[in-house]
Amino acid sequence: MNNKFLLLGKEEGLKEEKINEIIEKAKKKGITGVDKFYATDKNDIETFINTLSEVSLFGDENILIMANAEALKEEAAKTIAKIITSDENEKFVILLTNENKLSSTTLDKAFSKNERFVFYEMFESQKVPFIKNEARRLGLSINDECANLILAYTEQTVLAFKSALASLQSYIKLQNLPPQITKEIILDHLSHSKEESGFTILSHLSKRNKENALIALKNAMNESGWNPQTLFPSLIFSLLRIESAAINKEKGMYGDELYSIIGANGERTLIRAPQEKDTINNFLRNYTRGDISRILTLVAKTEIELRENDTSLQEIILTRMILDI
Repeated sequence: MNNKFLLLGKEEGLKEEKINEIIEKAKKKGITGVDKFYATDKNDIETFINTLSEVSLFGDENILIMANAEALKEEAAKTIAKIITSDENEKFVILLTNENKLSSTTLDKAFSKNERFVFYEMFESQKVPFIKNEARRLGLSINDECANLILAYTEQTVLAFKSALASLQSYIKLQNLPPQITKEIILDHLSHSKEESGFTILSHLSKRNKENALIALKNAMNESGWNPQTLFPSLIFSLLRIESAAINKEKGMYGDELYSIIGANGERTLIRAPQEKDTINNFLRNYTRGDISRILTLVAKTEIELRENDTSLQEIILTRMILDI
């Protein structure tokens, strides 16, 4: 069994699935813990290399994960490559990057074909067909309107799509319903099973309804396993898309052109989910472009503030953020 892996690409859902698969296999070797490091942090790089260099019996250590591996400087990259390719190395190592290839040729070559996996981000035009094909694989039928509705209720990853469809399949079987995903089933099931998130909070804020936004925040904090850091990716992701739509509006665009934005991968993306369009339209109606940029800055600063303060202040900091919008 290989003990080093390089996971590349922007599709975080399948990448997470692969990490979990590796961890499950590692458990059979007696390795159950995980130590995660970030290549954007100099101290983390030093600690990661020192931990790699320590002599230990296989199975005595945790899995070592290095995120943002594309940020490694050549000197550190060469050191890591030398350690993980040595015959003495028996530690479980996973390198992660959202790039499709590492800039360091030395480190890139340290992984064989069987040790590297590239997870390409799905294009916007591929999402609805994927959902329809996956539903068909599960023995369910679904039309384009319902597939777009699923987009509105899930994170934009393959793993999220699969999870939502598997959940709907279980719901349909439990209720002894015909094998067809309908709008009513999605609204009845997914909307109630989905945790409160940044998408929900922004939906309320788009209507200038801070009271409901605070209720949504409270519901999120009451979820088991609540972690405030999971809130910010959806908040920032949505606000960047809203800001792009606001820029399009300033340029005189309308219709589909208004919702055609540049995605995180640099490709032009067409926003099609009806709920997201509603949130965008409400923001454009109730806020100026300057307001939206200010809100985005406020959210980013709040994320930093949360990292720097005690966890007992989480609710106060997040409540203040919403009230300041």
